[in-house]
Amino acid sequence: MSYKAGIMITLIYVIWMTGISCTKQNLPSDEPVTMAMDSIPFLGREVAGSLENKLIDEASGLVASTSFPGYLWTHNDSGDEARFFLTNSTGIHVSEIKINGALNRDWEDITSGTDPVSHRNFVLIGDIGDNNAKYKFVTLYQVYEPSTLPVKDTTLQVAKKYTVTYPDGPRDAESLMIDPLSNDIFILTKREPQIFVYRIAYPYPTTDTIVAEKTTTLPFTQLVAGDISQDGLEILIKNYDSVYYFKRNLNESITATLQKMPVVLPYIREPQGEAICFSKDGTSYYTVSEKTALSTTPVLYKYRRK
Repeated sequence: MSYKAGIMITLIYVIWMTGISCTKQNLPSDEPVTMAMDSIPFLGREVAGSLENKLIDEASGLVASTSFPGYLWTHNDSGDEARFFLTNSTGIHVSEIKINGALNRDWEDITSGTDPVSHRNFVLIGDIGDNNAKYKFVTLYQVYEPSTLPVKDTTLQVAKKYTVTYPDGPRDAESLMIDPLSNDIFILTKREPQIFVYRIAYPYPTTDTIVAEKTTTLPFTQLVAGDISQDGLEILIKNYDSVYYFKRNLNESITATLQKMPVVLPYIREPQGEAICFSKDGTSYYTVSEKTALSTTPVLYKYRRK
């Protein structure tokens, strides 16, 4: 992104945030609007490696493993089997995990967490894509991470399945995140001129269908991925052109944090970049692109913290 483009985004965001501060829309009175950090906390792009497994041809989600530091989970977009893949931080394939009890209608993102009751680490896969906004429900699949590093292909069972609907009708979404401080689940939509943020508060409802709470709108569009750091204090969201970074204060909600002015991080547009995640230790963030029409091998990119 050019300097002028960055300035333009900042001006648009200031105008939008000023409107919020005047109307108090979606903002608690004790959470004032804050400004962006003065410096960019990450360096430029470097190649971590190419994805070795040729079955990963539409990488649509990416998250750091909670159980296995230095490893990443990823999965394909719609049309693939119900499976996800474990790779190391340079793209070397480790294992393919098939999932019993799941269906890949349109998997768009993956996130991770720790069950507050069992203390077991899990991944949460979001079957949340809906290009034509026609499905009444979306599905989240919770799968516990293996107890030991799975060096061979294996099969796991769905631990929990959540059927989710939105209070204002079907939406296309590609961003799924879990707040490690509250265990709340967040889904961010893609196609609106100002995208919507939905929350499923923990403890999750035990009803057959969960109605997600709409918490706010944000001045972004074509949002394709997001992640929250393991300590819960940093948030990344991205569209096809840019990566946005939000710094969270203690005792501040995710919704309030996302309403701050973001820092625009270093990012070079990928052919079809729809995935982003922090490393487990927070020292970098990764992006990966789907395969292009030219069948280019997907490349795993890394951006180190300064």
